[in-house]
Amino acid sequence: MHAPKVTMRFCRLVFSLFVFAGSLCTAQTNSSVAHPDSLVKFAHRYLSRGSTDTARALFEAALSATPAAGQARLGLLQVAAAQEEWGDALEMSEEILKEDAGDIAAHYYAGISERELGTQRAGPMRKMAWGRAREHFEAAIAKDSLFKDVLFQLARLMEYDEKWEEAFVLAHRQILLRPDQVDAQVGLFRLYRHYIAETDPDEALPWLQSLGSDYGHYFTAEVLRRTRRFTDAESILVQLLKQPSLIPAQAGYLSLARTYASQNDDARAEACYWKGVDSISSWLGAALIFEDLKYVISNRELEQYNSLSSDRQKRAFFHGFWGRRDPMPAAAINYRLIEHFHRYIQAEEEFEFYGFRTGFSNPDRTKVLKQPKAFYLNKEFNDPGLIFLRQGPADKIERTMGNLSTFGLTSIDPHESWLYYAYGDEPQRIFHFARRNTAANNWRLTPLPGDPGLLDNEMLENLAIYDARYFRLQQGNSLESMKLVADLQRDEEEAVATALTTDRHVWDKGTTEFFVPHA
Repeated sequence: MHAPKVTMRFCRLVFSLFVFAGSLCTAQTNSSVAHPDSLVKFAHRYLSRGSTDTARALFEAALSATPAAGQARLGLLQVAAAQEEWGDALEMSEEILKEDAGDIAAHYYAGISERELGTQRAGPMRKMAWGRAREHFEAAIAKDSLFKDVLFQLARLMEYDEKWEEAFVLAHRQILLRPDQVDAQVGLFRLYRHYIAETDPDEALPWLQSLGSDYGHYFTAEVLRRTRRFTDAESILVQLLKQPSLIPAQAGYLSLARTYASQNDDARAEACYWKGVDSISSWLGAALIFEDLKYVISNRELEQYNSLSSDRQKRAFFHGFWGRRDPMPAAAINYRLIEHFHRYIQAEEEFEFYGFRTGFSNPDRTKVLKQPKAFYLNKEFNDPGLIFLRQGPADKIERTMGNLSTFGLTSIDPHESWLYYAYGDEPQRIFHFARRNTAANNWRLTPLPGDPGLLDNEMLENLAIYDARYFRLQQGNSLESMKLVADLQRDEEEAVATALTTDRHVWDKGTTEFFVPHA
């Protein structure tokens, strides 16, 4: 008999509760420690650190002690939202609203839940969900437009519905009324970025130029950079950096770094990047630098970054982040950082995707693949883009077009399989992507080229020369095929876990690595 599998998540939960229980024991003389209010306080502390399972357990303990404890119920609602369990969050919100129809927090979370649930639906059902979301947001705004980032959450709904003008008005109003909402300020940059990615430059440029604002100027430069009009982009960015502006200097320096990297002026690109890092003097400035490297961060580094509080600590973090990745510290430039710029620029051209990542479009139907927390930071690129940013270009790519049956019952999705040759201590790895029931660029990771019972035979043939198991999978009987499927899925799970928690430098083709022995 096999012992039950003990997950790291479970161990962390038990340890956290053990530590919390210890704090209760050492304070037995203080009766307030075990009071539900204290449990709620501890729970919020864990929630702020991202320890949602521990927070949930503590909120539930507080709720069981006093069933009518409003703060504990609200805490459980916040946990559900943090874990993106939108069905549960909506149900909890509605329960609160039954008792108090004017509860602003319940309206706020109900609006977010309906908005996100709407992305999983189509046609009239989506419109109805988004209509309810708007009603909840407007009810919260009517009570208090300064509550959290409610204006920005409504702006995101407008973004989803591609009502750009209304989205921008709401987002700007949010940061004007609540400049302390850093997430909303970062979100405004993402909103503009989404707009210029989805809008024809000939339409976007006149509108941005008509704004006459710092944001209009900055994103005009971004459109020019993305369309390779580098001289004009550089001119605007340099001017923005010379004068007081609502745009943090970090945004300007990052865009200049990409502008120079696009022209292979790597030394100037790196110099601009470090000017941006070394001039960080605000949460927003640090957040914009973080937005650039979030695609290649590890879970441990993410936890470390989230624990930092000062600008000095964050500047040191960014230096350490790229210093650890520098393949040639004695060189004049950090080749890994420069490589990141080049990969990012290529990813903008090939892998951008701002659509909805729904369960309906997920080819990994049985959820074999487990993504790390850092994976979910990416909102701008498809799965191949994220693998590319971390691991670089594949050594070989195989593609099949798939086929569609009359009723979709025997359909095979289009597939891509990326092969990375064995390198150093790293084994050969193959990553599979499929585009299932979805928009053109929504390629997503999948453990096999097709469902286990309906594999893409053309792709199996293509992959057989790299791994004989794919050939045997085509030829084997059902029993052998089941074992091969299990083996391949296990290997793919491991490969994806490694790829999404590491990143690597790859020298340009033609570069020869050599080792000098230490004396």
